Amino acid sequence: MVDFSKIDRVGEADNVRLVASCALLDAVDETYHLIRIPQYALVTNVIVDLISPFGTTSTITVGFDGNGETADPDAFFLNVDIDPDGSILTRSLAGSTGVNRGGKWFGANNGTITLTLVEGNAPATASVRLFAEYKVVYGSI
Repeated sequence: MVDFSKIDRVGEADNVRLVASCALLDAVDETYHLIRIPQYALVTNVIVDLISPFGTTSTITVGFDGNGETADPDAFFLNVDIDPDGSILTRSLAGSTGVNRGGKWFGANNGTITLTLVEGNAPATASVRLFAEYKVVYGSI
């Protein structure tokens, strides 16, 4: 018989987070570090929310920095995955082509989800934000 009194509560916890970034309004060409991901977190989904459309020559990619790796600015979404002149929600698990579209393990260190923007012909009202869902894993890894 198993003695469940010896199981540590932390060892059986599942810590799920859905985090929203701030909205970028009238952003310039830059890589923005929008969502912090703690060590021992498994990113299971990234959502791009185009609040107000950008221009047809704008490009947006979503990637990561940190985890003891070289930054990958399009790990979740390549520029072909996001239609910058539409106002939509785009999910990484629903058809993106980035190498980490199915998820990313941050086991070596903490990191950030990044959004890289080339403004192009975006109007001053163009706005975007990110959502990220991740699970912090406790116990022996």
